[in-house]
Order: sequence, then C-alpha cells, then structure tokens
Amino acid sequence: MGEPMVRDPGNGAKLSTGTKVGYGVGSLGEGLAYCLFYLYFIFFLTDFAGINPALAGTISLLAVLWDAVTDPLIGHLSDHSKNPKGKRRPFIAKACIPLGLMIFLLFTDWSGLNTGLKVAYFFVINLFFWLFFTAVDIPYMTFGGEITDNPDEKIKIRSYATIFYYIGFIIAASGTVVLLERFAALAGGNYQKGWSWVAALFGLITVLSYYISILTTRGTERPPENTDTSLSEKINIFKSMFESFKIKPYRNLWFYNLFFNIGLIFNTSVLIYLFTYFLGFSEVMISIAYAAYVVMIIIVSPLLGKLSIKAGNRIGLLVSLVAITADYFLFKIIPLTGVSIFIMQLAIALGNVGFFVCSYAMVYEVAGVSPLKTGFKNDGVLMAFYQFSYKIATAIGMWLVGMFLTYYKYDATAMELSDFTLNGIRNMATVIPGIFCLIAIPFVIFYTLSPASLQRLKTLLDRKEKGEEIDPEMYKRVL
Repeated sequence: MGEPMVRDPGNGAKLSTGTKVGYGVGSLGEGLAYCLFYLYFIFFLTDFAGINPALAGTISLLAVLWDAVTDPLIGHLSDHSKNPKGKRRPFIAKACIPLGLMIFLLFTDWSGLNTGLKVAYFFVINLFFWLFFTAVDIPYMTFGGEITDNPDEKIKIRSYATIFYYIGFIIAASGTVVLLERFAALAGGNYQKGWSWVAALFGLITVLSYYISILTTRGTERPPENTDTSLSEKINIFKSMFESFKIKPYRNLWFYNLFFNIGLIFNTSVLIYLFTYFLGFSEVMISIAYAAYVVMIIIVSPLLGKLSIKAGNRIGLLVSLVAITADYFLFKIIPLTGVSIFIMQLAIALGNVGFFVCSYAMVYEVAGVSPLKTGFKNDGVLMAFYQFSYKIATAIGMWLVGMFLTYYKYDATAMELSDFTLNGIRNMATVIPGIFCLIAIPFVIFYTLSPASLQRLKTLLDRKEKGEEIDPEMYKRVL
C-alpha cells in the first residue's frame, strides 16, 4: 500500500475501463454485506434465532440508527485525513477485514443463550457490523467522485458500481437460500450452523472484493491537499454538516433519499415473506426470482446511465422514481402470480438503478460546486450525510417491517398463515412502499442543478479559485 499517489489528469480526462471496473468491484462487497442484512436479518432472527418480529425490528432500528450517527463522523475524518497514502483507500483497507468478521458473527446463533442474552448479543454485533461497514462504505463511495472530474465518467463509474452492487445482491439473495440448504445438510440438518457457514463465506467474499478495488485503483487517489495547519482543520463536523444542509439541491436529495428508501427497504425486506408464504415459492424459485431481478438491474443500469448523460441526472432519477411509484400502486390491484411478480420487479429494478446511478452522481454534482456556498471542500461529509439519510431510512423501514408483521399477526411457527396476514404481507410489498415513494417525488422535481446551471457554477468556482471577487447572489440563485 506504499505506492505513490498520482493525481487524476484533470477535468475531462477519461478513465480506463480497468479502473472503472476495478473500482466497481468494491460495490460487490457493499451489496453483499448490505443486502444480506436487510433481506435476511429479520427473517433469520424470527425464523431461526427465535426472536419475535417486533423485537427483531427494534434491534435493527437501534443498530442502524447508531450507524447513521457514525456516517458523518467517518466522512469528516476521511475528509481531514493526512495519511500520505490518501484520504479514502487506507480506511477501506483497514476496515474491510473486521467487516467480514462481523458478517459471520451477525448470522451466528449461539443456541445456549437465553432470549435476553441473544437480544444483547445481536444488538452489540449489529453495532460493530455497522461501524465497520460505515468505515469502509463512506470512503469508498466518496472515492468514486474523486477519481475523475469528468461528469460523464462519474455516471459511468456509478453504472459499473451499480452492476457490481447487484451482483453482490444476487449472491446474497439467491445464493443464501441455496447455500443454506447445502450447508445445513452437511451439518446434519442444523440450519443454525448452515447460516454461520453461509455468513463466513460471504464475509470472505466481501473482504476480497474491497481489496480488488484497492489494488486496481492504485495511483488514482488524490493526496491530502493540506499538509500544514489550515482552515480545513478548524472546520468541525457540525459546521460542515450544517453548511451542507443549507444547499437546497442537496437538501432535496437528502429527503428524496429518506422517503424513497423507507419504501424500498419496506418492499425488499418483506419479499422473502411474499415469496415464501404468499406465492408459495420453493427455494429454487426464490433464487430464480432474485436472479431475474438482478438481470433486470444489469440491463437497465447502462440504459438509464445513457439517459442521464443526455438529459441530466435529475431527469433520469425522476423517470425511475415515477415508474417505481406507479408500479407499487398497480400491483396492489393486479393479481400477484409467479409471472406478474417478475413484471413488478422490473419497475422496482428501474427505481433502484435511479437511486444508485443518478442520485449518487447528483451528490457528486453538489460536491463539485458546494465550495461556492460553504467556502470549503467537504466531499466526505456530503456523501456521509447522504448515507446518513439512507441509513435512517433503513432503520425506520426495518423497524416498521417488524411492527407491521406483528400487527398483521405473523407467526413463524404457524403451519398456515391467515388471509389477514397474507394480505398484510402483500400490502407491505406494494401500497405501503408506494406511499413513501410518492412523498419522494416532489423533492426530485425541485432539485435545481441542471447540466447548464452546473456549468455556470463551475465557471464561477474556477473564477473564485483564481482569486476573483464573485457576487454571492450570482450563485445563490442557482444553488
């Protein structure tokens, strides 16, 4: 890790395909770790660790809230890192190994513990899982906006990252149910051991993916710009967050993120219940359903990326958001069958791609011009505070899933679920997420940074960096 730091050639420079793909591979680990948690953690607690749904949801809520609090801290620390090897990659290298270990521990049930001790165990491991996930994820996501100054290249980077994220998703979604059966059989029918072995394997894959990303992006990280005492060191995390939130386009993005992902987490966390109990899918069919979903993601991702390059990220995001919102409400009415579920998943795939490709590229847009408003660069905090919104949404969504499962009288030990419970599961996969996505639409509509306004702002920023006096009203009107 002692290679020299070589700054990107500059604005307009294109990256090699190898660099873009190499960076994207890290998202495989991100997707695998994150999706394993929100697809299966509550299911694991309720159906294998013997913890009731409301308590399982509360464990997730508190742990993810803790993670949300640490996001801005990690972003601030990486922003002001003086490590000569770079601001971001050293964080990834140091935190990815303990992250892999926490994945294993998170899905390991110590059957000898009573319920109270189990709850304490899973809560504490959750805290450490999210701490190390944040220490990897925030620097990794921020790094993607610093490899190049070319906005089109940033969209392409996000497209590659999204594809690998969903390769991680398919490994977590489809691979889990298949591997669980195989490993449990090897353990003499012990599903608790099966879960531990699956998690150990996925933890190893997560670590390897991040190290591949680190190795293939050598020489691209920008060295710390401040080598002595400077203004940036005097800016505390609260000032950085406060000034960021005063930027209207960023604020709109933040609230879009919050409401969209409450809905998305609601849908994705309940899919395993929908597949298993409402549609009666076997583990093979569940794997096929998740695999088909990821294929849709991979197909849609470059297409939406091209639309965003041509029409702007805001248009791409709005198209994807309207599509997923309409889809949720339509499938409250349209019968859910083994065929129609794949049609439903197509629009959800589009909404997901919009979030991962367009919205993160929009955060990079804001980071590029935020010094006009704040007077300092804080890319890491901007990304971290955006992730903070994502984590808050995850926490609220997973907690609500536990609450609604309890309300709809879900019982993991029942031989057959009632119609009331089955209809509740369907509502949780359709109309309830739709309501949250509907709330998110106005925030995207009022995002004001278009390609033309971004160009004007960057021109003003260049003039300001050269020492010219700029009337604040000129850029306030655009921001």
